[in-house]
Amino acid sequence: AHTLFVFADIYYEIRGEWTLQERYDDGSVFTVTVTFSGDTGETGTVTDSDGGTGTYEVTGPNVKFTILHPDVTYEYVGLFSDENTINGNGTRITPDGTFDGGWTATKADTSSSAAAPLNEKHKGNK
Repeated sequence: AHTLFVFADIYYEIRGEWTLQERYDDGSVFTVTVTFSGDTGETGTVTDSDGGTGTYEVTGPNVKFTILHPDVTYEYVGLFSDENTINGNGTRITPDGTFDGGWTATKADTSSSAAAPLNEKHKGNK
């Protein structure tokens, strides 16, 4: 008798635009568009619609990224729940303190050209 073991790593594609919804323990809530780019989907750069920039790393379903603004640093750790959704915990570091929270990122709809509203105030040192 022979035994066959088959292992398959699931590859999650993070590159592209995502809608990131964040909520922190100080009551603040933010929604921004984040864009992940790079030669591979494993590491690269991330930018947000408020001008922040940083780096990301994907290992299997695990995601880690940091976005830097002049007075605020955002650190995110999460997990793909499916190919279009990532959930996790985040930390917002400001001159006024450090705030913990949760976040969900949803892959942008590439079949539509509809843009997100631009008049909403997003991130800041609140």
